[in-house]
Amino acid sequence: MIEFESLKSGLPTLAVVVKDRTSSLTGSVEDEFMGLVESAGLRGVTKYNLNIKTIHPRHLIGKGQLDKIAELIQQSNIKQLVLNVDIDARHQNTISKYLELPVHDRTAIILDVFARRARTYEGKIQVEMAQIQYSSSRLVRGWTHLERQRGGQGLRGGPGEKQLELDKRLLRDQMKRLKKRFEKIKKQRNLSRSARRKAGFTTVSLVGYTSAGKSTLFNLLTSSDAQESEALFTTLDPTIRKVSGMDIGGTNSFLIADTVGFIESLSKDLMQSFAATFGEIHDSDLLLHVVDINDKGMERKQEAVEALLDNLDASKIPTIMVYNKVDMQKDISFPDVSYDDAGNPTAVWISATDKTNIKTLTKSINFFVDQFNTLPKEDYNDIDYDGDNDSIDYDEPQNEPQNEPQNEPQNEAQNNPHTTDHNAPREKAARLPATTEKI
Repeated sequence: MIEFESLKSGLPTLAVVVKDRTSSLTGSVEDEFMGLVESAGLRGVTKYNLNIKTIHPRHLIGKGQLDKIAELIQQSNIKQLVLNVDIDARHQNTISKYLELPVHDRTAIILDVFARRARTYEGKIQVEMAQIQYSSSRLVRGWTHLERQRGGQGLRGGPGEKQLELDKRLLRDQMKRLKKRFEKIKKQRNLSRSARRKAGFTTVSLVGYTSAGKSTLFNLLTSSDAQESEALFTTLDPTIRKVSGMDIGGTNSFLIADTVGFIESLSKDLMQSFAATFGEIHDSDLLLHVVDINDKGMERKQEAVEALLDNLDASKIPTIMVYNKVDMQKDISFPDVSYDDAGNPTAVWISATDKTNIKTLTKSINFFVDQFNTLPKEDYNDIDYDGDNDSIDYDEPQNEPQNEPQNEPQNEAQNNPHTTDHNAPREKAARLPATTEKI
């Protein structure tokens, strides 16, 4: 089996921050990259800022700059290099050869962090699929002599099969096995979502950029203990819990999902590998878009999340903007809530840490849930739902269920008792309040 080339946490590392001189967002981009480096467990990191105007056709960066980096590598005994940008296999190969050490780009770091965070079988499968997709595009960099041939005993294929061709076939076989397992996972998750729909559950999903405070808010609303941290991608596997309407001053109960944090410029391969996880967002009735109001790159990250939601065909789902961490801005007075022209709450300013304005948030959630819910309160609360059942947490492939339903719904929307139409025209949640009110 071909394994993904992971970063080595114990090796001295040079973190190269490639900056666009024309960008005004270099500070927030740099902070995010160093957060990724820390989340990947790298220690003894030396940072090097690199300003570029144009991309060098062969090395990505100019030879003079590469020579400066090579000198720093020698002085600090650097053993691996990480970049805050994605590079193709050709650039990665030439830089690695020139500097004589392993080079990892932004996607490789994200994959490494994902692998560290994956706890369930589902999460591990998705990470491994993404790693194979990434590795398959970079096989050439490990083989400079493509005429080298292998064959004979112990190898699939006939004598004389090129090593590159063999590796490609091994990766295809690995991916085929993983996809087969993953299809079972997708089927189970789809059946679970379909069952929730039939039972009349309203689903609220927490979405937002990584490290915005989603898990802290999730724990507050559900009295749970989901892992929360300032580190990036603390949550990888979606967690779903039931919230009792009586506990938050409402009429109806609902389900709430804590989802993986978004990040800007997430590759298509990563998006596809985590399709089952993102499916929870697509099938939600209400989104709580959590934003760290203290983040220097708040606007950029909010736009990145909105773009990803659009790619997931989820941009028309009713959304409440949740501007979090207002407790860190003592000298600024924020509104409590804003509404659109139709009277729907569009934004709430809170602190999940000290519970500032949480009652206003729950009131806004209840506003939508009461419209969606079709079951009487007493019937809804009688339904026994354990969110852990939605997290597929086994360590090895399981046998196919013996008694699977023969007639699965072809269109979940036809079985959805809710009245929400995600394709209906909807006014986009405003970044700034159109109408504000103190509650």
